[in-house]
Amino acid sequence: DHCHISISSTVSERMARLPRECILSVEEKIHNLNLLDLLPDGDIMACFPVVRMATGDEAGDDSDDDQDDTYEVQDTNNETAKSLYQVLQLI
Repeated sequence: DHCHISISSTVSERMARLPRECILSVEEKIHNLNLLDLLPDGDIMACFPVVRMATGDEAGDDSDDDQDDTYEVQDTNNETAKSLYQVLQLI
């Protein structure tokens, strides 16, 4: 599972000011970057892997109650951060 977080609209606005050929090049590069999604409306979503941690596991409780589970967002090896940095360098 992944948590999708919208990047600031400022990035989309800056991309919109680029010449058309530059926009196409940046869009292509975004499609090739790990853990980033470019939406049809131009918004960019950063995707962070999510790990479920059952609260019962931590407390030694064998309960199957998913409502008490917690979720942790992890950016393994800073992959999402590196992809975001590359987009910022492009624009």
